[in-house]
Amino acid sequence: MALLISCLIAGCTPEGGAAAELASDRMTYPGALCGRDAPRQDLPEWMRVPRWCTTEAPRWGKGETAALLDGFTDRHASALRLGMFWGGLSHYPSAFAPHSPNLREGVDPLAEAMATARKRGMHVLAYLNPNAYYTQNPLYETGCLVNEDGKPWDVKAYGREGTRYACVNNPAFADFYTRAITELVGKYATAGLYVDGLSPHVCYCEHCRRKFREDTGRALPAGLTKLGPLAVLWEMTSDWDAVGEVDNPDHQLYSRWLMKCLTDRTRVFSEAAKAARPDAVVVFHSWPKPDNGRFYDGTLNEIYASKPWNFTLWKRAEFSNWGDVFEVPSLVNIYLRQEPWGGERRSVTTEAEARHLYWQALANGAFPNSWAYAGMERPFEVMEQHADCFDFATTFPTKFLALPRPMFADARHRAVAANTLIPLRPGDNARLRILEREPGGRLDLFCLRADGKEPTDAEYRAAAQGAHPPDVVYVSAAAFDPAASVTAAAGRQWTETDDATALSGAHLTSSGHGNSGEPTLPLTYKLPPLTSTGPWTLWARVIFPDVGSDSFFYQVSNDGGTTWLPDKPRGACAVGWEQPQEYAWVKARAALTSPTGRQVDRFLSPAAGMFAGLLHAGLPVKELHPNHLNRQSLDGFRVLVLANEVCLSDDQCEVIRAFVREGGGLVATHETSLYDLRGKRRRDFGLAEAFGARVRGSIAAQEGQRIEPATGTGLLVALPAAGLSNREEHLSVEARPDTVAAWLAGPGVPGGRAPAMVLSSFGRGRVVYLPGRLDSSYSLWADQAFVALARAAVKWVAQANPPAEASCPGGIVGVTCFDQPARNRRLVHLVAYDADWVESFDELPPLTAVRVRLGLPAEKELASVRAVLASCALEAVKTDEGVEVVLPRLEEYEVLELKWK
Repeated sequence: MALLISCLIAGCTPEGGAAAELASDRMTYPGALCGRDAPRQDLPEWMRVPRWCTTEAPRWGKGETAALLDGFTDRHASALRLGMFWGGLSHYPSAFAPHSPNLREGVDPLAEAMATARKRGMHVLAYLNPNAYYTQNPLYETGCLVNEDGKPWDVKAYGREGTRYACVNNPAFADFYTRAITELVGKYATAGLYVDGLSPHVCYCEHCRRKFREDTGRALPAGLTKLGPLAVLWEMTSDWDAVGEVDNPDHQLYSRWLMKCLTDRTRVFSEAAKAARPDAVVVFHSWPKPDNGRFYDGTLNEIYASKPWNFTLWKRAEFSNWGDVFEVPSLVNIYLRQEPWGGERRSVTTEAEARHLYWQALANGAFPNSWAYAGMERPFEVMEQHADCFDFATTFPTKFLALPRPMFADARHRAVAANTLIPLRPGDNARLRILEREPGGRLDLFCLRADGKEPTDAEYRAAAQGAHPPDVVYVSAAAFDPAASVTAAAGRQWTETDDATALSGAHLTSSGHGNSGEPTLPLTYKLPPLTSTGPWTLWARVIFPDVGSDSFFYQVSNDGGTTWLPDKPRGACAVGWEQPQEYAWVKARAALTSPTGRQVDRFLSPAAGMFAGLLHAGLPVKELHPNHLNRQSLDGFRVLVLANEVCLSDDQCEVIRAFVREGGGLVATHETSLYDLRGKRRRDFGLAEAFGARVRGSIAAQEGQRIEPATGTGLLVALPAAGLSNREEHLSVEARPDTVAAWLAGPGVPGGRAPAMVLSSFGRGRVVYLPGRLDSSYSLWADQAFVALARAAVKWVAQANPPAEASCPGGIVGVTCFDQPARNRRLVHLVAYDADWVESFDELPPLTAVRVRLGLPAEKELASVRAVLASCALEAVKTDEGVEVVLPRLEEYEVLELKWK
């Protein structure tokens, strides 16, 4: 396996064949995702400040498409995404492709659109989705995906009847869409293309088999059908991700190959459009990746995710901010009276809501794409009249606070969720505890080991004769301590049975219960003195007869059984989910669940809550992508916030340490850096030295727990005297008492209290580490004390004033900042969030007396401050934190212009 992985990284094949031109290694691109620092300058003039609108299909009646375009242009729209191809069917009278059944005799909607666009000065991109074929297209039979049995994979594309997914490696795919693009861009002279759904898939057709061998020197691996189909692969991600298991070499190789397939087809679409019209613009729906970004002229930010958001008022701001990272413009859809795709919890039913989404997107660097023109008069007018404020090529996000965060759980998170490394420490007080979960399994032996290897029967036999490997402990299931165990209670019991096939000579079986979430029969095992610091893994030699009898709980203790980790058994700490019919070794792994309803997510809620807390604190945030967290992407920022960013590489940890050492500020929470990029748990935080804290275990949340301020710290003002409720798991950490600014106290806290906020200096920088999940809790319970805490933590570690900080007694004001060096100014965008956080609204009341504190760059002197939309000058008053202005009235949205002398 090691040979194979090293060969993959080197771009070769294990057989020594020709180099495989596969995807670049993840996270190794020196300039990855710093594109917003160097936006493309060769885009057509109309793409610099486009006022987008869209329709997924034309109007089918004669003259109706022309009327649709007139409606948008009357309201100052300048660019239209017009649906022209879906499922291999054209929405216009194509000379070669099958037509949509909706197309009427004698009507050419695309010709109408182009005639109107030329007359009204609008730019039209022809939308096409090549990801599927309807039955009317012959490629439905000959160009669809093929399963491992060699038969057409009869899966409905996007769930639509009469469709199949298309294989992009079938030569007929490129031929068909090259002809379509030539017709759309060449014959009809559209301004270019909008390509949706371009995606490779799991497929075993002859073309995929041949291409995989040509590219890798290997046969296409068996068993991949279980990974697909993939719908749209890596749609809203800025890098490829492992399809399947992050530690499976076949899956890694296959993922890299899929990325190559995607790059190859992206090139085909781009080059076909440019061949038909050299100045054609090609916008791809799926986000650019470092390997294919050079073929993009734009992209769209449409993140299909309802989890983990419980509050949705500012969600479009979040998405738009996260998508504004590329060297090309990013669109974001604005819906009205239409249920957004992807199970969005908040439908848009009023013009006020649609406008509010528009302002959120605009203020966070995206270009809104309106799906209806009702209510869009004012937004389009603002963009047209003040186009210089939104010029993509000359406008740069102001760097102050970076928040790298995931929007989706990826392969790293799946690996962490399934990770069950055991937090045992050296000493002679270690204990193992086994509890019932499902009945009927036969337990023979347990093996704890810190050497990363798998146990074998031969190794156990040798150990029984005294040849005990280091860092390995074998325990007979029947060798529990009777004085510290419970073998029967309330109709449940453990039974020991002689067994000649068990290596220990007997097995244990539990009975009298079903799938138990509340076990009552703990069996405790005293372990020999341990010398390794771990991490340890737990294995069991078992027979599990079926899926209803294939797991048990475990816990461990480092203090002789006084406290247990975890404090309560749960699915993340259990052994099983395999069904060996004869004795076999099974490794501890987690049972993964999908949260539903209003609750928190282990990996996604912390960043969602942190973004909301910082937004509500009136601080400007620039979201980054954690897979591209490197020295270059952090350059220029004052503060880095890591909201439970669990997986960081050793190199990333060193980049972060260097960032702080050189004067940057760090705010981090919970399990940040506790795992590597393969989801393997470290023995301690990768950033332990910077945190000034070392992990020692976890503390389950219980009613009555509070996070209370310590005395004598500069952040005392950030917490109310009564403290904050603790509602989620809290890590038990070791830190110097004089660095602890807050303590967790209450029921279930070992020793009565545990560090809840650790302040430290590291080099020239400062760090605030929060071992709990207050950020995650804010995403559901919205305790306003967290807002004050987040604001205070950021300002303490920054050691500098934010470029802007907004506050208003009447409501929440979101603030974002952009610099325009060529115009010698800074733009501060203000968005009012004075509406229900979940429910629809039909008006957004104005806010009054909005106070904005402005931190000025040391090398700049302020000449004037002006409210651009209100067209009025504002008086700047000098304060200890820079200057302050008061905006008398905020009507939904405003832009402040700071001119430098």
